[in-house]
Amino acid sequence: MDLCKITLIGNVGRDPETPRYTQSGKAVLNFSVACNRLGPRPADGSEPERITEWFNVTCFGPLAERLQSRVSKGTRIYVEGRFQIRRYQRADGTPGFALDVIANEVQVLSPSARAEEPSVEAPVGAALGSPSLRPVPDPDAESENLDDVPF
Repeated sequence: MDLCKITLIGNVGRDPETPRYTQSGKAVLNFSVACNRLGPRPADGSEPERITEWFNVTCFGPLAERLQSRVSKGTRIYVEGRFQIRRYQRADGTPGFALDVIANEVQVLSPSARAEEPSVEAPVGAALGSPSLRPVPDPDAESENLDDVPF
């Protein structure tokens, strides 16, 4: 089995479009997410440049419906999903492509939204969904086993 997974933490760059619906009636919601990182440190020792990467995010079904009212421009979010390549033909006839993130879990990290509902996930077993993240066990809870660790 292969794995194609992406995890983003960033800010919503634009208000989500009004949800559309597939022919089968499944909601579809699109929005962009900006993720910042620092570039390489210049040789002169000055501060590194801040680089912003933009990602198009698509949500389907109940996830899209729940996020519509909770996500707006500037909302800080965590997105987990997979990449999908979308091929199209430009107006001049040349081929083009876009990389989209198909979300299967989204958590709103902005404080005001966190109080309302901490997490929004696609249902486990949904066509696009995968099991949500599991809590990491507390290493202190198994302190008797730490003596066997070889470092």
